[in-house]
Amino acid sequence: IMACIIAVNIVYYMDKRFKVSNSTMLIFAGGGYVISLLSASYSGLLDSFLGERLQFYHKAITWCFCPANSFIVAMIYIVIGKILAENNWENWWISKPRIKTALLYVFVALLGIVEIHVLRWSVLVNDAWVFLPSLTLLGFILLLQTDINIKPTVARWMRNVSILVYILHSIFQYANIRLLHLGNGPQMFI
Repeated sequence: IMACIIAVNIVYYMDKRFKVSNSTMLIFAGGGYVISLLSASYSGLLDSFLGERLQFYHKAITWCFCPANSFIVAMIYIVIGKILAENNWENWWISKPRIKTALLYVFVALLGIVEIHVLRWSVLVNDAWVFLPSLTLLGFILLLQTDINIKPTVARWMRNVSILVYILHSIFQYANIRLLHLGNGPQMFI
């Protein structure tokens, strides 16, 4: 939650106070996401290219600052959301056939599964993957393209449960790792 709050404030000030363009913010956020990748799922791969001394600094920065679990990783999602909201891409995507979006979603999900499988030896933290922002965006667009009629009381209940899951997920993550011994892999999130 704090990562989201910080990222929203940074994007707001970059836009309103410093007049940074959306494309520059996207490049900035993308660079931050690459830092998150190198400290999380690509950590072992990076360490294989670093010398012993640099590996020590990389591990120290990762464990102290944890970029993959901070505002750095949240920035890309906030900037993408800002771009979508301002450019009214919602209407453009809704007009596209849902089957094309669904097929693209499945394709990107398969690429993500391959990425996770190939890099499972390299993972330090499972919070940042190359295909995750694309998969999140496509999932959001697929939901926008889907006409769902829900009663307001059910929608309110689902929103409240969603907030609880968001706030409490680390407790379940800890229980999965420590008590159920599922490990820190993708199966934990399922």
